[in-house]
Amino acid sequence: MILFCSLFFLIFFSFETSGQSYGNLRGVITDSINGEVIPYANVMIKGTTIGAASNAIGYYFISSAPSGSQTVVISYLGYRKTEIPYEIKAGVINELNVKMVPVSVNIDEVTIVGERNARQNETDLGLEKITTKEIELQPIGAESDIFRVIQNNPGVSSTGDATAKYYVRGGASDQNLVLLNGATVYNPFHALGIFSVIDPEIISSMEFYKGGFAPSVGDRLSSILNIITRDGNKNFYQATAQAGLLSGKLAVEGPIPGGSVLLTGRKSYYSEILKKYLNEKKTPFDFYDVSFKVNFSDPSIDKNSKFIAHAFLSHDEVINSDPLLEDYKISNNILGAKWTKIWGSPLVSDIAVSYSYFNADVEPNLSGSKPRNNTVRDFTINADFAYIYDSKDQLGFGLQSKTVSTSLAQKNRLDRSIDYSVSRSALAGYFNYKFFRWDNVGLDLGVRFNFLSLAEKRPFLFEPRISLTYLLNPLMIFKFA
Repeated sequence: MILFCSLFFLIFFSFETSGQSYGNLRGVITDSINGEVIPYANVMIKGTTIGAASNAIGYYFISSAPSGSQTVVISYLGYRKTEIPYEIKAGVINELNVKMVPVSVNIDEVTIVGERNARQNETDLGLEKITTKEIELQPIGAESDIFRVIQNNPGVSSTGDATAKYYVRGGASDQNLVLLNGATVYNPFHALGIFSVIDPEIISSMEFYKGGFAPSVGDRLSSILNIITRDGNKNFYQATAQAGLLSGKLAVEGPIPGGSVLLTGRKSYYSEILKKYLNEKKTPFDFYDVSFKVNFSDPSIDKNSKFIAHAFLSHDEVINSDPLLEDYKISNNILGAKWTKIWGSPLVSDIAVSYSYFNADVEPNLSGSKPRNNTVRDFTINADFAYIYDSKDQLGFGLQSKTVSTSLAQKNRLDRSIDYSVSRSALAGYFNYKFFRWDNVGLDLGVRFNFLSLAEKRPFLFEPRISLTYLLNPLMIFKFA
């Protein structure tokens, strides 16, 4: 505790200010065809080692860029490398938004080239950033599935090819947290664990933590998967329909004044394919999922602000023709809203509100068991802030509030109804400072305070966190967390 307080004290007295020969450069990277943001693109100042990578919303920020006439180089897999001459003004924040042109890949002739990452000293041990390109390269079985991509990561395992459930570093499956646009998905599986409920067609990017958790995340022991969905086509209207071996899909998207809208749906229609996963046993599974997202941004109302509203519904049924077997009904309902603001200073804020509802019913029929119903209601508010200094260091802080209500209704052997209900609240705050001022060293010092906990016997927790990256040489990097 004394060590962390001393280090944080040192931080506030070690800020650097840039000279007048440097300026800051920021902007958003988007697709020139559909207007979608491009996450994790590299943005570099040509002829230097100065650069940054765009985040999950396509935003990048380069501090202490040399002023004067420069060439900004933007690159990303599947897009044409872009070089833009740009006059960087000293002592101010310069804005450069870039539209990248997608290119097709020639599979007859493949050339492999090395490319320097925008920040090689990034403190990201245990974090996998998964893009849509990696999802598209995944072999498809009966149904395209994002969890199959997760299972291919080191340290992640599964119990077999017939399940999408994954286990990280020996942990249990329920120790993995799945977030959809920051909202908790309590049942992330269709068909009792064979497929994920998230359609890969709606995904923009995924961030998968399997260790070395940043102070901004918590609530699980094994892993955290945050899925960011697409905004929808901002340039023209389009509708697509797809038919697979197991389900049919429909998507409608297009521009609206100041933004775009995306609506997708998926419905199973052929359960015979599932027999291949269950040793030719009968498969009375039926499922559907619906996703909706609308975003709005108007500089005349609030410059550099983006407002998002999203919804997600999923439902699974297992209806057995044999009355001696139980029937199951499971559903997820998610509603959320988010306000992202890029301020005049090098500050970015995200304010998000979400509501997640889970419901599961067991109908005993003539099986001899008793009916059961389980519900979970989750209301969450997140406020996250990030500030980038001229020294390239980054300051992050935020608050997270969560209220969870759960109930279990069932009957005992005497047919007496029993209802267990509980409601608890959690409140957490975090603070972290990332040192990026040195080219070969990255250091992330942080702390997470759990002021209130969902666990009654653990009302307060203090979690110090540290992550270190050291470049031994151009071919070897040491990371610790």
